[in-house]
Amino acid sequence: MKRAISPIQSEVTAAPVAEFTANPEPWLAQQATQYQLKYLLAHADDGVIWGVFDGNRFTFSSGVAPNSPDFRIETLRSLRLFGEQAELLLWRDETVWHSRLVVDGAGPARPSFTENQMLWGTEKKGSSGRFTWLVDGSQGQSHAVPLDLTDEHFNRPGLDLFRPVRLRVRHYLGREAGSAGMQRIILSRLVDLYAEEPKR
Repeated sequence: MKRAISPIQSEVTAAPVAEFTANPEPWLAQQATQYQLKYLLAHADDGVIWGVFDGNRFTFSSGVAPNSPDFRIETLRSLRLFGEQAELLLWRDETVWHSRLVVDGAGPARPSFTENQMLWGTEKKGSSGRFTWLVDGSQGQSHAVPLDLTDEHFNRPGLDLFRPVRLRVRHYLGREAGSAGMQRIILSRLVDLYAEEPKR
């Protein structure tokens, strides 16, 4: 399948993170409000944490599945807050936090393309609130995504296993010095989380 590459204005900056380390959840809610960020994906020492912002506060996947870790800054390694217009990436290097903010609609035009990446989860094991607990494979890899999924989402005629959950990812292209005009991906960000609709 041919990728459609189109120019999009985007601005890349760093966000101050001192308040994040002092008071993480209120600071994240403030960023989510300012940049219209809906979802959170965090990697911690003890697993993957999903979150969803309802306009006032975050709800996390903690406790939805047996291995869903609590959202604690002490165990976080990285997190992404993302939405249609922007992504805030935070990552820790030992004890120091760093940030990268990408905002579309401002800054220079960059060639870009968007792709949908499949996430693991071939079976629904349960749900709680706005989250669905998904399991995949014989080793039982699991996570709890902030989507309301039914058993029908996992059924596809002719397929024994189907993974309906997708991450929409935007890649930005650029040229390296001395690359004779060749472009490569210089930056990627998350845009959306969704599930393919059930086939009727």
